[in-house]
Amino acid sequence: MNVSKVYAKELLCTYGSNLGATKSKDIMIKNITNLFVIIFTAQKDEFDKFSPNINNMIESFRLSAVNLY
Repeated sequence: MNVSKVYAKELLCTYGSNLGATKSKDIMIKNITNLFVIIFTAQKDEFDKFSPNINNMIESFRLSAVNLY
């Protein structure tokens, strides 16, 4: 994402849950006024299968100025 004054961080982690081994990708995107959080979670052995589609969806997001008032 290439927008001025927008910062992003990605956290990738694996952990145990009631469903078994789980893998998660958390992406935090901050502009001047907002914080957006995108979380993709899947069973560890399924994560890589869905990851390319999820990455394409995330890359398709665009931030623009919106006046709400």
